[in-house]
Amino acid sequence: MAYKVGLASDDAVLFGESPLWDNRRGQLVLTDCFGKHVSIFDPVTRKITSKEVKPVDEEIIYTVISIPYASSTNKFLVTLSSGKLVEFDWDQNAITKVLYDCKNPLISYNDGKCDSKGRLWTGSGRIEDLGKLTMTKDKGEVYKLSKSSTTQGMLDSFTETGNFDLPNGLGFNKEQTKLFWNDLTGRVINLFDFDANNGKLGNRKLFFDFKDHSELDGSYPDGLCLDVSGNVWVACWKGACVIKIDGSNGKLLEKIGVPVHNTTSVAFGGTNYDRLYVTTTSIELDKSLVDEPDTGKIFEISCPGDSSFKGFQECFLDV
Repeated sequence: MAYKVGLASDDAVLFGESPLWDNRRGQLVLTDCFGKHVSIFDPVTRKITSKEVKPVDEEIIYTVISIPYASSTNKFLVTLSSGKLVEFDWDQNAITKVLYDCKNPLISYNDGKCDSKGRLWTGSGRIEDLGKLTMTKDKGEVYKLSKSSTTQGMLDSFTETGNFDLPNGLGFNKEQTKLFWNDLTGRVINLFDFDANNGKLGNRKLFFDFKDHSELDGSYPDGLCLDVSGNVWVACWKGACVIKIDGSNGKLLEKIGVPVHNTTSVAFGGTNYDRLYVTTTSIELDKSLVDEPDTGKIFEISCPGDSSFKGFQECFLDV
């Protein structure tokens, strides 16, 4: 395929993560993790507008996800390094509600996505050394947050999935029958059957193992999304690339180079969902990043003439 890779944004963030196209805005919502910002990218102006998520009663190190509400384009669920899931109001530029508090500083939330019922799925790991990407093995946990979670003041379902080191990028297929979930430090992608009606995961399988592909040596599966055909697109942390995997059989179909070392996540967007936006970071946790002038900016991948290169609207939070 004749893929085109180019810069989408003129601005950069410290650590772009968890992008999600909001068709109501016609803009890309993302998190600037270590900037502690909810950020919004406008592809027309090529500008990124950011607002800091700043708790009044504590200091935080980072934020991870910024999921728009289904009921409002100006409210977002944001996860904090302190273990809290909070509501952030863009217009008020303030945290307006604490949705959940795990009260465990050793727990590190990572990426998250919503299903078609508006439930948030996210995961956590136990940090040993963030700079070296070392987590306590098999201590990763998977959670979901729904309407009953916020009324009861707790996560309403803890799902035993086992054998995660650090649950990271995840994504549902368009039909909401499959959930693909990266294990960042384990360097594998897991596949679950998904029942959207009752919010249950089952039949876990090993879908893709980075360790079986020499062309991916030294890289890690970070954020992911799916296209309309069920293919899985993955940003490769420390790999300077995005890969395309056949969602039906786990075959590596494409490796597309991106001119920055640390790609962090991907999301289809644009009016026709025919642009694959790629977030990156301008900082390197272990300080070894070579000089790359466009780190932290948003890139876009397109494939003119290929009607199958197309995503779909991912879901918003309903709480």
